[in-house]
Amino acid sequence: MKVVSIPLDKIEQNENSRVVYKQTDLAELMSSMKREGLLQPIGVRLLPSGNYDAVFGNRRIVAAKKLDWLDIPAHVLELPTEMDRDIVGLVENFKRQNTTLAEDGRMFRILKDRGLSNHEIAARLEISVLRVDAALEVLEVIPEDFHRKIIYTAPGGKKRVKDHIPASTAIAILNARKQFGLNRQQTRAVLNYAADNKPSVEQIGKIGPLIKSGVSIQEAIERVADLERVALTLYIPSAVVARLEHKYDTTINQVIYRYIAENKELKASVPASNGVTFKLRKFSEDARETGTAADRVKAGA
Repeated sequence: MKVVSIPLDKIEQNENSRVVYKQTDLAELMSSMKREGLLQPIGVRLLPSGNYDAVFGNRRIVAAKKLDWLDIPAHVLELPTEMDRDIVGLVENFKRQNTTLAEDGRMFRILKDRGLSNHEIAARLEISVLRVDAALEVLEVIPEDFHRKIIYTAPGGKKRVKDHIPASTAIAILNARKQFGLNRQQTRAVLNYAADNKPSVEQIGKIGPLIKSGVSIQEAIERVADLERVALTLYIPSAVVARLEHKYDTTINQVIYRYIAENKELKASVPASNGVTFKLRKFSEDARETGTAADRVKAGA
């Protein structure tokens, strides 16, 4: 695609342009542009007035203006409608992977106002509808002063960004809010806890049941902060599982939970039945008889 030089004073940054810029990131971009020039041209579309509408590269436009540039390299794109412009701009932002959920939500809201459903937005952007739902919910439900703190993190990444909340944690907080009826004050308290302490998604999931049981939000946060995750894998013959589920008219997880809850030493620390997660591996009686020695040890044979 041909790159042309366009005067900055002829480029209009529309109302859909990104508005959240980290000053440190902008300063680094300005330093790079001053030293090496613009490595990636911006994208624009020609307007009937003869000016240009910014499609993507708004941060680069801001940096260029601060550097007192007169012109900037650009691709002139054939985009007939504003909807086409918005989608291309969003795709470009996703490629850079440095947008916040609230920024995505703001753009998704514009697309929804133009008549697209959440599923249609997801299909056109080639992302999951869950991501669309979460971004819109963050924009509409999470207090505005937390919008810039909620960020995407790379899968499997261990690095925690100070004073920021991973998107997965924010979604867990929203789920707790809906499932257990957290009010605005409680939601804010959990958000502050998440930003300051970087809890796991599992820890966030324990706050709702505690509040539902009558514990205050402060006490719930203190208790989940002190929790340790204990994984329990049980090997139980399928016939035994079926017999116990029939006898107690409930799932095997609930049967085992009741035994744990009756233990006086553990009872006080288990807030609700979904406070314990079981991973069960079932096998038949025949398999138990013919399995390896290791299998029989695990099964308690």
